[in-house]
Amino acid sequence: MSYIKFDTVVLSPELRMEADNLGDARFVNNRKRAVQQNKEGRMGNDPDTIATFLVRDRRGVRGEMAFALMTEADQRSWSMIRAIGVQSVAQGTDPADVVLVSADGIDVAVDVKTTEYSRGRLLIGTEKVHANTVYALVYEDFMGRFHYKGATTFDRATALLNEGIATLKSRDTIWVEAKDLVDIETCVAEIAAKTAARQAAKRLG
Repeated sequence: MSYIKFDTVVLSPELRMEADNLGDARFVNNRKRAVQQNKEGRMGNDPDTIATFLVRDRRGVRGEMAFALMTEADQRSWSMIRAIGVQSVAQGTDPADVVLVSADGIDVAVDVKTTEYSRGRLLIGTEKVHANTVYALVYEDFMGRFHYKGATTFDRATALLNEGIATLKSRDTIWVEAKDLVDIETCVAEIAAKTAARQAAKRLG
């Protein structure tokens, strides 16, 4: 089963505008909220820093939409991308960007990461880890085209870290180079197998 139908896509002007508006809305709901809770360390009130976060949030939504186009995602995934609210992994309100269905019918969450660099890295914050998540990397080039780069899982990223291939950066973030990513089909199959094993154990327990 091939999930990537298009390696490269371009958002329509309408989708691009919607993505940027959604990015702004996410910023207000998440980043601004962090400031209100006296967590100014990452952002503060510096206009340039705030602008940088806005750009990142906009790019992130554009990448999610691009990945949805690449995989011909269903309406469920588009609704998840368009949902506005306080996204909190700890509270279970940030489950995924896109959902792919494995060969045996198991839903697998995909967290889409977007980079502006052709040799970009996929960053996984260890505080944001979901056991059932695949992490996919999308590259947005200077002409606004989006390119699928590959995927990984937390277990794979951790193994690369232990082998000295991936890097652990500040704030407990694992950096995986694009060249060390694998195909998303492999990742989905691995997560689905783990999910099926947990479900079977639960039934027996």
